[in-house]
Amino acid sequence: MITNPCLSVIIPWCDRPELEHTLVANAACFAAAGVEVVVVCCAGDEAWLSAALARVPVPVTWVDVPADGFNKALALNLGAHAARGEHLFFLDADVLLHEELLPAALAQLAQGGFVTVDRVLESAAPPRCDDTGQSPVQAVQSLAYAVGLQTADGRTVWVETNRMRFDDGSRSGPGLVLLRRADFVAVGGMNSDLVGWGWEDLDLVARLQLTGVAERRSLGQVTHLTHDDHRRAGASTRDSERDNFAVCLANYRLGHLRGTYDDDVGECAEAIAIHRLRGVGGELVRALR
Repeated sequence: MITNPCLSVIIPWCDRPELEHTLVANAACFAAAGVEVVVVCCAGDEAWLSAALARVPVPVTWVDVPADGFNKALALNLGAHAARGEHLFFLDADVLLHEELLPAALAQLAQGGFVTVDRVLESAAPPRCDDTGQSPVQAVQSLAYAVGLQTADGRTVWVETNRMRFDDGSRSGPGLVLLRRADFVAVGGMNSDLVGWGWEDLDLVARLQLTGVAERRSLGQVTHLTHDDHRRAGASTRDSERDNFAVCLANYRLGHLRGTYDDDVGECAEAIAIHRLRGVGGELVRALR
């Protein structure tokens, strides 16, 4: 068990069976980087998770959050509270790492700023080639969407929300964020008042930039295990993303640029359970609460 990790990987979880597969598949990357893995069970099946973690070869800090439903922002805030790393990486349960990502991201963090994943490939993506087996030449390489926010002092902050690349069919991963713990705390972490699914990750990206706490860098690749939106915990509709964006925009206009980290920790710290598991066999090292 790593006692003083440089990086804590925090995975919010609710009833996603892919977690067992991705923990095993990512084990070598985790070990090479010497990271702490934190799995936050928020309204998920504890019995299933306990059995799965007992089968994987990865030491895990398991945070159990009693909640009526999945709240990704709340899970990330409480996972960050339980984590021991100087740096944090917010990783989804259905994502496979490419081996170059963590070393490159840690090197970038040492130079300043925060990192989001540049390319997310789909596991079920069809091959991109013509009848000859060659990849077609593209006159336009990518298509990006961004929101521009102008501050009272005249700065314009561009928040790239997605970038699609035509050469490999990848998209960007703005919700896969690596940053210094101090920067996360400086902006109040995630905003757990947002409900459903959509913009909760971009809200963190926007506030880090709007406050000037850190600049964004995009690098590295991951592979997402393809699924449809019916497998997501919580809402997955455009209405949810639109409503969350409206709430965030109202906050920005009023100068409310902090998340709910302090409130979430103050209200929930005594209710959560934190366990350290050694790896295969799931031996409980200690329960903090």
